[in-house]
Order: sequence, then C-alpha cells, then structure tokens
Amino acid sequence: MTGNNCPTPIVPGASCDLTVSYSPAAAVTHNATLNAQVTYVNSKLVTVHAYEHTSLTGTGVNPTFTLATDKFPLTTVGATSDGLVTITNNSLVSLNYDTAAFEGADQSSWSIVGNSCSSPILSGASCSIEVAFSPRSQGALAITLDVTLDQTVRLHESFIARRIALVGHGQLPSFKIAVPSLPSTPKGVPVSGTATLTNASSVNLSLNGYQVFGPNAADFTVTGTTCSGLIAPAGTCKLTIQFKPSRSSAGSEHATLKVIMNIAGTSPLVTTAKNAALSGTES
Repeated sequence: MTGNNCPTPIVPGASCDLTVSYSPAAAVTHNATLNAQVTYVNSKLVTVHAYEHTSLTGTGVNPTFTLATDKFPLTTVGATSDGLVTITNNSLVSLNYDTAAFEGADQSSWSIVGNSCSSPILSGASCSIEVAFSPRSQGALAITLDVTLDQTVRLHESFIARRIALVGHGQLPSFKIAVPSLPSTPKGVPVSGTATLTNASSVNLSLNGYQVFGPNAADFTVTGTTCSGLIAPAGTCKLTIQFKPSRSSAGSEHATLKVIMNIAGTSPLVTTAKNAALSGTES
C-alpha cells in the first residue's frame, strides 16, 4: 500500500481511499487480500474495532519490444550497403540493451557497424543497430539478427529476446570486352589486334587470367597485356590478340576468349568471368 487519504474521524456517509501498488515480478496472476480496520466509540463509550477485507487480483505481463529493418538494395559483390534495424520499447517500463548477434549460413556477408542503443531504453523510446551488407556472392543472402534486452525487478534480471530476418541480394560486378577486328592473313603470317577490357561496375577489379578455347583456339594467342594492378570503375586495360592461321585451306576461324577478373576487397577472393568471340580469316 502506497497511499492513504483517510482522515480521522471519517464522518458518516464519507469515504476515503487507500492506494495500492501492484509490481509483478513474473508474468503470472497474483492474488492478495486487503484487510482494513476501523475503530469507533459506541454509545456506552466502548471502543469497538470493525474489520473489512477485499480481494485483489493482478496479472503480470512480460515487457515487449519490436524490431523493424530497412530494405537493403541490390549490392555488387565487393561493395557495401548500410541499413538500420530499429528497436522500439513498447513496454510501460524501461529496458536495458543486452546483445545483438547474427545467426545463419550467410554471416560472412553481414556485420554490425554501429549501435545507438544505450541503457536504459525508456518506455516508448527507440534506438538503432547499424548493419552493413557486403555480399560475398550473387543471389539472395539471408541472415537472422537476434536482439536481447533485459529488465531488473527486485534484483531479479529477466531477458526478452526478439529476432528479425534480414535479406540482401548480391550481384557480380560487370565488365566489357571489346574484341579487335583482325585483318585476313595468309597461313603462317601473324596479325595482331587489341581487346579492350572496361570495368562497368562500381568496385575495383584486377585481372586474374585469361584463356582461349574453341575450334581454332591454337591459332589465337594473347601475347601481351596492360592490365596490371587495379582497374577502377570505368577504367580500361588491354590485351594484345595475335591471329596466326595454320590450316591448309583459306576461310574463317573462330575461338572464344575467356577473361577472369578478381573483385578487389573480397576475402576469401571472389572472381567474375566473361567470354567474348574471336574471329579471323585465313586468306
């Protein structure tokens, strides 16, 4: 009981109030009985005690909070997109921030990079966890963020946990290959041209390797390259392609150039590849 406005005496027909506070320590129903005693002096000047009681019932509920997340945009492998997970305390009491952790197979693509949550989080207040999405592969990459808050009541600490699903989509960076138009040449006489590689993505790339394959692959050779170091977005480098026909009859020859690029900043290293058609004519 936390309050009492009952005067002495309580005159006939009057009323007064007792203030009762209910502070549940657990999410269960609690019952109690309130006993009240008044005294009065009867006509024979004898002090008489009168008693009355009433039943009290209260039900405790666990405090609660909600989680909401930003939508993460399509993100290139090697790049990062940031978003916020917002915690809102929907309880009537203050809560304390405890932990936040990821769960799931794609954890390598996600990280917590910031946190505005400090204790206590007041009733009705919000705070945010900043999450970075750095895809390590293309396609959907899903994770669960588990958040735990706690409350201390009468030296008893209780924990409240919520989880929210985060989904991001990764895409491999793109680059272009502009192959040369090689002039016709007799058998055994080499001609050369330049294939230009252009980084069409928003992340840095570097040349991993190249391969020529196909029906006339032996007659096409990469003889040189300017692709050393990083190729910045919109940057270019070149491969020198040599065509030296070896067939016994004139006509068109064909092969495929495969170029493999490293995506800078990925660990473990992620690569992306692209094919381009090569053609030459033996005169």
